[in-house]
Amino acid sequence: MQRFKIFPSEAYKIIFAWERNKLLNSQRILDIGGLDQTPSECAAAFEFAFAKQIPARTPIKNVLVASAPRICADNILNDVVIRQIKVPFVQLQNEKIPSFVSENTLSMVLDSPFWHDEARDILEQCAQAESNVVFITHEDFSTAESAIADNVFVLRLPKSLRRFINGEYYFIPALAILSQITELHIDRQNFDETQTAMKKVSADQAESIVKSIAGKAIFIYGMHDTTVGVASQWREQIHQTTQLATAYEFPEGISEPFLLSPELGIGKQIIFLRDCDENNKDREKLRGVAEQDAVPIIEIFGEGNSKFSRICHLVYLGDVIKYYLEAKIQ
Repeated sequence: MQRFKIFPSEAYKIIFAWERNKLLNSQRILDIGGLDQTPSECAAAFEFAFAKQIPARTPIKNVLVASAPRICADNILNDVVIRQIKVPFVQLQNEKIPSFVSENTLSMVLDSPFWHDEARDILEQCAQAESNVVFITHEDFSTAESAIADNVFVLRLPKSLRRFINGEYYFIPALAILSQITELHIDRQNFDETQTAMKKVSADQAESIVKSIAGKAIFIYGMHDTTVGVASQWREQIHQTTQLATAYEFPEGISEPFLLSPELGIGKQIIFLRDCDENNKDREKLRGVAEQDAVPIIEIFGEGNSKFSRICHLVYLGDVIKYYLEAKIQ
């Protein structure tokens, strides 16, 4: 299963992607007001979802997750659960569901404001395949209840959770739902600890990172099954500021970014998203290549006792960095 697509290596393609994202950015619903409320809203969303009783008509033998192409909630959810879940966990790669989807499938469709029609189409495909469907959406979007089949559960997040409007944090209520299903063997998370970890994100740290990366081409590395989903999220967040960014799964493509610099004609910066539980036997390769090409590296570890907490901390840090980058550009 391919769960992370590397951006094209040719400089002109990266520049094209940059221009495309400038256009798409105008279509997104962004709400950066109340950024400091994100940890408490994430905790509220988790508890809201966990309190719901999700009806499953048949035993779950596989899980399908679908989210918008530029929203990386499915990638992040994969990193959180992949080492625990006891059934196949598949991310939808296009807008046509795979043939294995059946009554023994839990299909999770994560809505998004600019992807709502596509999400509804996938929902209907999954419902027609008689799978157990969970549709996570927000009260700001209208979904006609009369059009929802009996095998579809709609988790409609309340309007008070403003940080959940665009769908980037939907991996949190999705995890709360997965942890209710006993045959999946997903640990119930202590969100108090996760909320505490998220609150350790500081303005000073974010501003320091922004000073290092502003105006440069950013190459973000994430560790396999650990932080690679967050790396893809950071890429999208930085793209929203119209700055060049690409993301890689470490250690694949380890020397590829450095071939681009003569064509880009701008400075470079590596961001390496780390985790205390990672397999780090190859990390020195990145440092060696970076030193050879004189490219600075910022290594960032997530805070928290659990993998989930550390991932949430890094996602939130990326949000804050995006805010300061936007402020710097303006």
